[in-house]
Amino acid sequence: MHQHANAYEWRGRIFLHAYSKTTQGLSVLSQPVLEANPRNLPELGRAILSALAGSKEGVAHPSIWDDIPAPLIKVAGAKSRSAFYGSARSVDIKRQSDRVIFTPDRNLGTRKGYAPLKEKVRTSLPDAADLGATLLSAFQDTE
Repeated sequence: MHQHANAYEWRGRIFLHAYSKTTQGLSVLSQPVLEANPRNLPELGRAILSALAGSKEGVAHPSIWDDIPAPLIKVAGAKSRSAFYGSARSVDIKRQSDRVIFTPDRNLGTRKGYAPLKEKVRTSLPDAADLGATLLSAFQDTE
């Protein structure tokens, strides 16, 4: 199984969450939802590994979609989903065997979400400090 997570930079803070696949094959935000210190690269890397480790397959397919981002919005302390997603920078993270792949996203606004910037993909070994540094670099490539 491929592990999948996402990271957001919002108001100078970094938030991560796992993505899990539902029984119908869709990826949904799942626990853990974490905040990590962008100035501590090993801590940031460990948070990336924790988020990836939370990725599961075969979770129940949601019947109510509006509640899915609630844990992320709560941890971030945002007033609303649109307040968060409207200005948050996003990086998609996937682990494939011994490599971690970071894909920066373009923020298309609260209605359209994010689009991957596949030409700006970066990879890292699963070493905590390297992961943290690679994520920070990937955030520089977001739009």
